Amino acid sequence: VGTVMAILLYQRGFLVLHGSVIEIDGEAVIFLGNSGDGKSSTAAALHAAGYKLVNDDVAPITLGDEPAILQPGFPQIKMSPETANALGYNYASLPIIHPQETKRGYRPQHNFSRSSLEIKRIYVLGYGAEFSSQPISPSLATMELSRHSRPTTLYQRGDALHFYQCANLVKEQTIYRLQRPRNLKLLPKIAEFIESDLATNELVSAT
Repeated sequence: VGTVMAILLYQRGFLVLHGSVIEIDGEAVIFLGNSGDGKSSTAAALHAAGYKLVNDDVAPITLGDEPAILQPGFPQIKMSPETANALGYNYASLPIIHPQETKRGYRPQHNFSRSSLEIKRIYVLGYGAEFSSQPISPSLATMELSRHSRPTTLYQRGDALHFYQCANLVKEQTIYRLQRPRNLKLLPKIAEFIESDLATNELVSAT
């Protein structure tokens, strides 16, 4: 369903990022990455910390004269047994997405966003020895947005509009690379790090 929806949104002119989204302070924080890089588990960790879920896997953005706007989606997070255990969820009680799919669907009954949101931050996920966040150069950021969006993730070359949308979003947003240890036991700490990182950068911007 997510892939079909992403294709339809792309055909209708949206920039469709392959990412998971959480609402923080009334704005969207987007996590991009390859399959298996922890987009869903990062979103699940922040949701468990009390933040609203916006999207998982499909993040459609509209670009125009106004700031870029993230559109909300279906309130579900794909969750592996390991992620569920690390965050204290009952994996056996979660709905089955597909008989051949190990991940199940955590569907929150509350604390999810139905509103279109301006974008607060975009992170490209990676793994490292410790938690860190660094801005990416505009040229590399444009490549990362293109790489982590439809149709590129479906092994299709995007058209001129797709590249133009990625470049325009980079003009509005500084894209950050977020690295963290490959250890699910540290998953609850990702929320603390992101809270601190956002606060630190807002303080720097204000001064």
